[in-house]
Parts: sequence; C-alpha cells; structure tokens
Amino acid sequence: MESQNAGSDHPPQGLTRRQLLARAAALPAVSSELTSPSAPAVAERGVYLNVPSPLPPLTIHDWDEREWSRYLDLLTASRFNRLYFYLWQNEQSDFAADPAHKARNRRLHESLRKMIGLAHRRGMKVTFLFCPTFMPRVLWTQRPELHADIEYVRAGFPCLCPSRPDSWSLMRDVYRHELEWFRQADGFQLWFYDPGGCMCAECRRDITAPLVRQAEEFREMSRRIQPRAEFQISLWPVWEWESRLKIRYGLELLDRLKERFGEAHREIAITDSMDDPRSFLNAAKERGFRTQAFLFLTHVETPFLFLFPQFDYLKRTVARLAAAGYSGAFVHSLTPGSKALNTCLSGLALWNPAASEDELAYSVSLLFTGKPEAARRLAPALRLWERLILEGSPKPEEARELRRQAEETIALLSDERRRRLIWLPESAQAMEILVEGAASLNDPTQMVRLTARFRALLESTHTFRAYAPQGAAEFRRMAQWLAGGWRREHF
Repeated sequence: MESQNAGSDHPPQGLTRRQLLARAAALPAVSSELTSPSAPAVAERGVYLNVPSPLPPLTIHDWDEREWSRYLDLLTASRFNRLYFYLWQNEQSDFAADPAHKARNRRLHESLRKMIGLAHRRGMKVTFLFCPTFMPRVLWTQRPELHADIEYVRAGFPCLCPSRPDSWSLMRDVYRHELEWFRQADGFQLWFYDPGGCMCAECRRDITAPLVRQAEEFREMSRRIQPRAEFQISLWPVWEWESRLKIRYGLELLDRLKERFGEAHREIAITDSMDDPRSFLNAAKERGFRTQAFLFLTHVETPFLFLFPQFDYLKRTVARLAAAGYSGAFVHSLTPGSKALNTCLSGLALWNPAASEDELAYSVSLLFTGKPEAARRLAPALRLWERLILEGSPKPEEARELRRQAEETIALLSDERRRRLIWLPESAQAMEILVEGAASLNDPTQMVRLTARFRALLESTHTFRAYAPQGAAEFRRMAQWLAGGWRREHF
C-alpha cells in the first residue's frame, strides 16, 4: 500500500492509510479522485501552527493527548507530512516568564513536546520555528540599552539589537533552552523578522552581517542539540523591508549564506512567501538551496476567526506551486478550533493539484462528517460560504441558506460527532449576522442592534464564548470587510 507520508523519516508504525482515516472518523475514504494523483504539488506539505495568546477552545492551549491525536489524524488523512509550530516568546517562554504565566507556559511546552512524539507515530515530521532577537518581555524590560530600533518594538514587541555585543548571550541562553525543549524535532526554522530584527544605524551599516551571524550560530547550536535536524531560514519579509528602506539586500544575503555554508547550503531550506511577487524563493532555488513556500491563509492580525474555505485561492496557488518545483509548502494556521477544515482543505489541494473545487469540497466534507449523506449536504454549503466572503456585497438570504445547510448537516451526525463539529453551525450563525451587518453599514441604529446580537450569539456558543468581547468590538470592521470582499482586502 502506498504511504501517504512520502518524505518522512518516521514510518507510521503499522498504521495504514485506511486506519488513519478511520481514526479521523472519515470512512468511507476520501473520494477516489484525491487518493492517487500522478504527483502531489510538492513533496513536503506542512501546517504552520502559530500559537497565539490563549483563547480556548479556538487555540491549542487546553489540548490533551486525545485532542492532539484527533488533530494529527485529520492532518495525516489530509495528506500533510509535516507540522511546524511557533511560540511567541514575549509571553510563552519557558526560559523566563511573568510569574502569572510560568505554570501555563510549562504546560504548553510539555504539550507540544508530547505532540512531537504523537506526530512521529503518524509518520509526520515536526519543525520548531524561532526568532533569535525576539525576547521574553521580563528579560527585555531589564535591558533597555539592548532594545532594537524597529517598528515591532514601537508596536510593543520586545526585540533585541544584534549589533550590541551583550544581546548575543541573551539570545543564546533563551533559544538554547527552547531548542533543548524540542530536541526531538526534525527541523528548526530561523526567522529574522516579524517580530524581531533591528534597523538601527549600526545594523543598517552592514545589514546582512547580523543575519548571517544568526544563521551561522543557531545552525551550529541546533546541530549540537539535534544532529539529525534540518535547518531552515525564513526570508519573510525581507522584500518588504527592502521596499521601505530603499535598500536591496535579499540577494546579497542569499549569496553570503551560500558562501558561508559552502556545499552544505544545499541541505538548508529557504522559506518565503508564495503570494508576494517580491519573494526570494526562485532566487534561492537558482542558488541551490532547498525551498519552502509559505501560504499565508490566516492573517495573524485579523479578528476574523470564522471558517473561510478558500477553494479559489488554493486552486490558483497550488497550480503555481506545482509548476515552480519548490521542495515543499506550508500553510498558516492560527485557530484550529474553528479553522481546521480550512487547513485540511489545503492539504488535499496540495496533494492533488488536478482536483476540482467540487471534488475538494466533497472530500473535506467527508473527512469531517464521516457520512456521505452529510458530506453531500456540507459540500455545497462550503462553496456558498466562500462566495459570501470572496466577492463582496454578500446577500443576507444566502447567509440564511448557509446557516440552514450547516444545521441540516449537523442534524445527520451522531451526538459525539455533533459535539466535535459544534463550531460549524456556530460559525454559520455568526456569518448570518455579519452579512446582515455588511448590508446595514449606513444604518447606525441597526448596526448597534446587530453588534449586540452578535455579542449575545458569541457568548452563547461553545466555540467563541471567550472571543465575544473582541468579536463585538470588531463587528463593524468585519462587516466592512465582507461588504468589500476578500479579493479587495485579505483578512
């Protein structure tokens, strides 16, 4: 039987594809059109799990082994073979933390370390992402002389200037500790920016030097901690800094990295945006680096935490990926409690670039419902869901139809499955009110009523209760987005 985890060093330990699908409660298996493509779009297909501030059950902070297992089973059934994760060290560090967060951070680290073992049992590789100049706030506030000069600091993020000699001992201490925690990972990925980095006069004097030094020192550190681990370097968003500073340094950075690592540079993967035409992926590929394309499906700064099936985006982007010849790709994920279906849809699209949007809709619906009848109800609802978000000026009657289809889908499921998919009708109910808001932006009285109704709905849900205050505060903004459509402004 064909392995679904091509490229992994960790065999699934006797779990066949059918068993993995059964564990995800997704039998009968995903539609035949998706099981045996001539070739996947890319060999390495990953999920980048960005771990935000706690907002359970939307985020992973309360997950136990059972929840992790269920999520990983969904990922493997969706043909992913790698999981990336990132911790915001300003508030999630285990090396130094506010006393009020110390126990929480330790539990989070323990949970993620256990996840690595669970992923390996399923044949998945795991990569830990880190930004060496991004610091625990409790340390950073004690050393104002080391503070970076960059917009992230002005936005409140604790970043160090790498041109200050004393910064390096802090960077080494913090990230040696973090890499040790996840020493069983299969890879480590270094980020220079966002948040992190410095643009002071000293750093800009030789702008690539501190970046090359970070790559050199932390690659060596990672090799000491885990000799078998892969090393990756993210160039996100060097292209944006080039535009702002009117300095071209991305190609110089690639050339200096290639020179510094010699033939070993062929083992290093460069990651960058798949969506921005200024990306350095092609330049890295031309220089012999491995390449990993980053698909930014979920914006980290958006308050829109509801389902958004992105068939159109995936169809266009995966076709470009298949033609580009990159080593791999990974999709961004922030709140799996409400958007795991988005992620799994991406995995199926990456696996089979020839699949039609209808095939993808049915396959991901079957994966989540486990019943062909329910999948046939949900698949058209997902296509409608995308249309409501994509083009702008969504129609309230279509949003009401979406809610009806979501509720009919849930009614076909077992009590246990209904509990696990409660986010589906709750998200559809939220969409109905948001679409009414998009049609009522010029009616202040109606907007006040809808905002109150939206908050009351969120407070009554299982999935979005903790999000209710923020969601109500952002109601008008989200309604404006829907009125304009995702094509005009990504959210």
